[in-house]
Amino acid sequence: QQKPEETLENQKEEQHMPDAEKKAPEGMYFKLSDGTELRSYSDLKDAVKRMDEEMIKHYVNEEKNDFANWVEHALEDNSLAEKLRAAHSKSELEAALS
Repeated sequence: QQKPEETLENQKEEQHMPDAEKKAPEGMYFKLSDGTELRSYSDLKDAVKRMDEEMIKHYVNEEKNDFANWVEHALEDNSLAEKLRAAHSKSELEAALS
């Protein structure tokens, strides 16, 4: 039988599911270098799938993570922003967004 603290730990580790339909407020859309506007989590997920590693490095590198900042401030999802901050490649971003 599980101890109460083990149950609590399991609940903390549950997968955070972003709100796929949550939209950034007007004026806080993320504009990619190709002109594409990202307005939601779904838009970001789709865009990362289409990007090559070189384009991703423009937004996510040793000095910055524009996607994590946008998710934190525009979509107000701190949990997903933390996951994105730990991602440094296309495959890691895709894993954080799945």
